[in-house]
Amino acid sequence: MIQVFNGRSEPSPIGADISIALQPLPRLPILICYWKPEDGLESFLKVLVDSSAEDNLNIESIFILCVGLMRMFAKVADSHR
Repeated sequence: MIQVFNGRSEPSPIGADISIALQPLPRLPILICYWKPEDGLESFLKVLVDSSAEDNLNIESIFILCVGLMRMFAKVADSHR
């Protein structure tokens, strides 16, 4: 999936174990941050959208796109277990 959206690994600005920058649409960069489970805590995923995103797309469309991407990633992950 990373290759489909021209993704690349990035250093995490918020201390995540894994951070991947994707650009699902031109001028709409997003950062997916993942924390692995540890010490009884569940894993955690956070999606960050660049501050310039709203200049290029309305907030409702950004939200729908991010939710759709996360659902797609979840389905792919479920099929590869």
